[in-house]
Amino acid sequence: VSYLLPVIGELEDFAWAPASAILVKSLYNSNVLSAIDFAEELGPGSDAIPTATIGWMFEYLPGVRELKWISGMAVAKAKDGK
Repeated sequence: VSYLLPVIGELEDFAWAPASAILVKSLYNSNVLSAIDFAEELGPGSDAIPTATIGWMFEYLPGVRELKWISGMAVAKAKDGK
Protein backbone atom coordinates (compact mmCIF):
# COMPACT_ATOMS: atom_id res chain seq x y z
CA VAL A 1 0.00 0.00 0.00
CA SER A 2 2.81 2.41 0.87
CA TYR A 3 4.25 2.12 -2.64
CA LEU A 4 1.02 3.42 -4.16
CA LEU A 5 1.25 6.70 -2.25
CA PRO A 6 4.88 7.87 -2.47
CA VAL A 7 4.76 10.43 0.36
CA ILE A 8 3.02 8.00 2.72
CA GLY A 9 5.57 5.30 1.86
CA GLU A 10 8.50 7.50 2.79
CA LEU A 11 6.81 8.51 6.05
CA GLU A 12 6.26 4.85 6.88
CA ASP A 13 9.94 4.15 6.21
CA PHE A 14 10.91 7.03 8.49
CA ALA A 15 8.78 5.54 11.28
CA TRP A 16 9.93 1.96 10.60
CA ALA A 17 13.70 2.68 10.46
CA PRO A 18 14.42 2.64 14.22
CA ALA A 19 12.31 -0.47 14.83
CA SER A 20 13.95 -2.30 11.93
CA ALA A 21 17.45 -1.36 13.12
CA ILE A 22 16.66 -2.61 16.65
CA LEU A 23 15.36 -5.91 15.26
CA VAL A 24 18.45 -6.43 13.08
CA LYS A 25 20.69 -5.61 16.07
CA SER A 26 18.86 -8.12 18.26
CA LEU A 27 18.96 -10.83 15.57
CA TYR A 28 22.60 -10.53 14.55
CA ASN A 29 24.23 -8.53 17.38
CA SER A 30 25.96 -6.33 14.82
CA ASN A 31 26.15 -2.56 15.06
CA VAL A 32 27.37 -2.43 11.45
CA LEU A 33 24.35 -4.29 10.03
CA SER A 34 22.03 -2.31 12.29
CA ALA A 35 23.45 1.01 11.06
CA ILE A 36 23.24 -0.12 7.43
CA ASP A 37 19.63 -1.20 7.96
CA PHE A 38 18.75 2.13 9.60
CA ALA A 39 20.32 4.12 6.75
CA GLU A 40 18.69 1.87 4.15
CA GLU A 41 15.24 2.41 5.64
CA LEU A 42 15.71 6.18 5.73
CA GLY A 43 17.10 6.42 2.21
CA PRO A 44 14.50 7.06 -0.47
CA GLY A 45 14.16 4.19 -2.93
CA SER A 46 16.64 1.93 -1.12
CA ASP A 47 14.07 -0.58 0.13
CA ALA A 48 15.39 -3.19 -2.29
CA ILE A 49 18.50 -3.83 -0.16
CA PRO A 50 17.77 -6.98 1.89
CA THR A 51 19.83 -6.11 5.00
CA ALA A 52 18.35 -8.82 7.25
CA THR A 53 18.81 -11.39 4.48
CA ILE A 54 22.45 -10.38 4.14
CA GLY A 55 22.83 -10.89 7.91
CA TRP A 56 21.23 -14.33 7.61
CA MET A 57 23.68 -15.20 4.82
CA PHE A 58 26.63 -14.14 7.02
CA GLU A 59 25.23 -16.34 9.79
CA TYR A 60 24.33 -19.54 7.92
CA LEU A 61 25.71 -19.87 4.38
CA PRO A 62 29.02 -21.71 4.00
CA GLY A 63 31.58 -19.56 2.23
CA VAL A 64 29.77 -16.38 3.20
CA ARG A 65 29.95 -17.28 6.90
CA GLU A 66 33.71 -16.71 6.83
CA LEU A 67 33.07 -13.07 5.84
CA LYS A 68 31.27 -12.25 9.11
CA TRP A 69 34.08 -9.90 10.07
CA ILE A 70 32.80 -7.47 7.41
CA SER A 71 29.55 -7.00 9.29
CA GLY A 72 31.08 -6.97 12.77
CA MET A 73 29.20 -10.16 13.63
CA ALA A 74 32.31 -12.27 14.32
CA VAL A 75 33.64 -9.77 16.88
CA ALA A 76 30.29 -9.55 18.64
CA LYS A 77 29.89 -13.35 18.79
CA ALA A 78 33.44 -13.76 20.11
CA LYS A 79 32.75 -11.30 22.94
CA ASP A 80 29.55 -13.17 23.85
CA GLY A 81 31.38 -16.49 23.87
CA LYS A 82 28.99 -18.04 21.36
